Amino acid sequence: MSLRKGKMKENQIEKIIDKQYNVHKKDKVRVVALRILMLMLGVVNTFFYNYLIDKVFVTKHFNRIAVVFAGMILLYLIGTILGFLYNRLYNTFMFDIKESIRLDLIKKLFINDGNNSDKLSKGEMKNIVDDDVENVEHFYKSRFIELRLVILTTIVYLFFMVKTSLYLSLFCLILLPISYISTKKSGTNIEEGARKYRLKYGEYENYLLESINNWREIKSYNIMSGSIDVFLSKWDKMSKIFMKNELVHYLNSFVMSFNRLVLIQSVVYAVGGYLLVIRKIDISLLLIFVNYYSLFLGSITQMSTMVPEIKGRKNSVERVIDLIEDRCDEKLDVDIKKSDIEFQNVSYAYPKSSKMALDSVSFSIEENEFTVLSGKSGSGKSTIIKLLSGECNDFEGKVYIGGYDIQELSIESIAKKMSVVMQDSYFFNCSIKENLLIAKKDATDEEIYDACKKANIVKVINRLPEKMNTIIGENASILSGGQKQQLAIARAILRNTDIILFDEITSALDFKNEKIVADIIYDLAKSHTIVCATHKEIIKEKASKKVLIEYGKIIS
Repeated sequence: MSLRKGKMKENQIEKIIDKQYNVHKKDKVRVVALRILMLMLGVVNTFFYNYLIDKVFVTKHFNRIAVVFAGMILLYLIGTILGFLYNRLYNTFMFDIKESIRLDLIKKLFINDGNNSDKLSKGEMKNIVDDDVENVEHFYKSRFIELRLVILTTIVYLFFMVKTSLYLSLFCLILLPISYISTKKSGTNIEEGARKYRLKYGEYENYLLESINNWREIKSYNIMSGSIDVFLSKWDKMSKIFMKNELVHYLNSFVMSFNRLVLIQSVVYAVGGYLLVIRKIDISLLLIFVNYYSLFLGSITQMSTMVPEIKGRKNSVERVIDLIEDRCDEKLDVDIKKSDIEFQNVSYAYPKSSKMALDSVSFSIEENEFTVLSGKSGSGKSTIIKLLSGECNDFEGKVYIGGYDIQELSIESIAKKMSVVMQDSYFFNCSIKENLLIAKKDATDEEIYDACKKANIVKVINRLPEKMNTIIGENASILSGGQKQQLAIARAILRNTDIILFDEITSALDFKNEKIVADIIYDLAKSHTIVCATHKEIIKEKASKKVLIEYGKIIS
């Protein structure tokens, strides 16, 4: 993720989001149009109020009250309908935007292989995809929809105030800069406080996730006490910043209330009363002015409330923008026809490691060839699998798949061409069928059954209580190690890719399960390009090509 130098201007953020998700532009226009109609109803409603005072009470035409009230009720009903339509359209619009943003973020986080210094922690990733995207919605609505419309209505109400009484309007305007300056200052403090809190919250949540993921190790090494101390320390730091931020919010609310009730409203009533006594204005004019003034002050108060909120969410929005705008060189999205593989002088070192995992590696694999990568642990076998799958992409040299340079291919193009079965394949805590459908969401029951049959796991599934619909627990806890690998192979088979990569998938299996998995690989090798990283003889013996690796170099 690239770090942006300096802070983004708010208009920049709007342009970036609108350009990025231009497909939703028409929905935004409809949302704004409905909001303008709702605000216009508010303005029309004031005319009924003015008519009630000026044409009914002052002139004593009380027979017109029914017409005025009927008009107000009609406006209320229309406003209710418009409000319903607005909320429905707005929620649809923002859900679509948030879905698009989250999809972009997840893709970026999947593609990011950690070869840069600003690798994100799990807690930070979760916060960006979840909390920060929610902040984008509130920021976008407040800054680019509501704030502009509130400014528009404030100008409209100010116009009617001036038209009603120039003297009273001038007194209001003279005191407004005080409110603006104090609000702007508190908004800056809120923005800085939100940034600090967000940073500490990310650290806390990442530590919490790590503790949950590694609770067995924490318990077995008897370090619960120390772990809890660290947890409390992070919570304490985070809570102190939170309490400070809450105090700033409270002081900001106090300043706004003081400005509204003391500095402005009391002066207006005092001056209005004085003008009434000296007969510069009459009671009806004062009441009408107070009505416009209340609406005007409500708009000013709304703006004063929105500005600190916008400032507080801006840091979250900038993090999201940094990621969705972090476009590396454009990648090719192509349908790779051939399945041959070639490495040309490939060298690679893991981040923060001075040791070369691969050192000038060159070899080739023909289409539909069964190739075994062998060597001791740490020799570089798994690194080759990671480079082929696109997990690691910051390497020197060239890797070609079907004649295409892998560094020029999109991750989607690579994924469509190959499947990967790792030593520790991951499964979700849902049914067997749902775990398989992750590989191919539109797979039929016949396709799922056929994949499981080829992976020799149908009998195991049929013995389970709910068969394919059996919930397999956290990371397939109800299955043995060999059964997990067979299910992982079934998932790879279901994807039906031309190339299948296997990374030490039999290393933790007993001989019986090892042979079962080996036989499955032999069968797949008849119609697929197979690359298998292993040191097991039972798999190596039937390979058509053997590549021996030691210390990151090809030996034979």
